[in-house]
Amino acid sequence: MAVFIIAVVYLVINGIIAYHMKNVAYSKGYDDDASAWAMSFWLGIPGWLYVLALPDLVARKNQEIIIELLTNGNNNTIEVIEQDELPEL
Repeated sequence: MAVFIIAVVYLVINGIIAYHMKNVAYSKGYDDDASAWAMSFWLGIPGWLYVLALPDLVARKNQEIIIELLTNGNNNTIEVIEQDELPEL
């Protein structure tokens, strides 16, 4: 009976951690069907490490936009309005 209780507790804790790993994968830019939950649940610690090691697609997209803006020159930059005087505090 104790083995059954330990197995149920392990599966519940593993399911909760797998749910959080799915949220981590989603915040990194992966869709819900990225299998992060299944890999985390069935593989355990190696699955968690896999999800943590996934590259961040959101940061990659932002870096590509920045590189594109820098290579295009000043075409899409924000103009800074220069003022002669600073406002009074």
